[in-house]
Amino acid sequence: MVWSKRKSRSIKVFLAVLMCLSVCVAAGCKREESDNRTEETFCGGISVFDCLEGRALCDKGMVKVEEGLIMFYEYETGTSYPLCSDAYCEHIPYDSVSNPDPVCEATLAELRMACIYGDYVYTIQQTGIQEITVQARNLKESGYRLVATLPYCQTFSAQGYNAIIGDKAYLLLAEIDNLQEDAFGSSYTSNDLYTYLVELDLKTGEYKTLFHIEDEKKYKILQTVYTEEGIYCQWYYEDVEMSADFTEYTLHDYWDRFYYVPYDGSGAKELCPELVALTAHRDGVQPQVRVLSIGRNGAYFTNEEMTTVECYRYDGGQETVFELPEGYTKLYINGISGDKMIMTLATPEEIRKTAGVDLTTGELLICDNPDNGSYIAVSDEGFWKNCKREDGYYRELWLYEDFFSEDGTSLLSVKN
Repeated sequence: MVWSKRKSRSIKVFLAVLMCLSVCVAAGCKREESDNRTEETFCGGISVFDCLEGRALCDKGMVKVEEGLIMFYEYETGTSYPLCSDAYCEHIPYDSVSNPDPVCEATLAELRMACIYGDYVYTIQQTGIQEITVQARNLKESGYRLVATLPYCQTFSAQGYNAIIGDKAYLLLAEIDNLQEDAFGSSYTSNDLYTYLVELDLKTGEYKTLFHIEDEKKYKILQTVYTEEGIYCQWYYEDVEMSADFTEYTLHDYWDRFYYVPYDGSGAKELCPELVALTAHRDGVQPQVRVLSIGRNGAYFTNEEMTTVECYRYDGGQETVFELPEGYTKLYINGISGDKMIMTLATPEEIRKTAGVDLTTGELLICDNPDNGSYIAVSDEGFWKNCKREDGYYRELWLYEDFFSEDGTSLLSVKN
């Protein structure tokens, strides 16, 4: 199915991305390696994956759909290859004209995302304007089976994460209201999107809405933090007016809301309700608080001068967790991963350096060398670095402690 869409982009939806599913233990592509894939490779705990660009991370590598093929990037060797069990396959991606019936297992029509979990690769296809198809394939075998068809569209989230916990996937999905269809296709704006937290059973294909803000306003999710018992999440409402050519926008209303959503279905609890008024942005009125990120303990924000980081704790308290050290004039937060926060500190000469803060101890670490990259948290242990080299732009995956180690190296480096 082919359609066209026009979507308004706002401040916090500019990085809107395709809905993603994810991850844990890696597997190779070649047929002779399949015997090593046993149930012992199933990962436990929580598998969290990046919603920004659909990167599915595991302990041995990364899975990503590139140019229509499911690619696997291996940490240890630095190599990449299509996730196909046929060692003699030419790996020709799907094309509606030249290759409408592909034989390669690493490609499907309207393929948007893929991930590995245990011995299975799961694929996500946007098969309709409000229809997502999830399929699964055992890495030891050929052929896909249908897991579920979901009546949603891709999620719109700037820093959100999805997760797999056991046999359940927790997905940020969207529903469209006021969908307009004409001879040229379908259209809608970001004002017409609702976001849902959906729980999908990967074995049975059954799914349910775990949480949705029941309000006359259309709320979307911005950030998520997963724990063993439930999800901390930041939702936002916005009213955006776009120009006729979709090149300019006016933000009339905006505010944040925070919730804790337990997996057991016992009901969501709103956190820090006072932040609704403090984060409100209306015509000509700036918000009192600029939320930087959320963590397990609270919402982190900065002052107008961007020299401190404060925390509104979910238990009702408020504290200063970071103050700009001498010799620096401004900070830019990149992300919180577990109890570690990565920032970029700027000097009066606009020299920027990467810094890290342990939110439990307050320990501050600063890289000695000037840095030209930006960082985005991806899980409890890692950060992506977007950086420029002489031969182009790269994305690197780093562990927190390696940032500040003399012999630290990235887990993965991928050229854009």
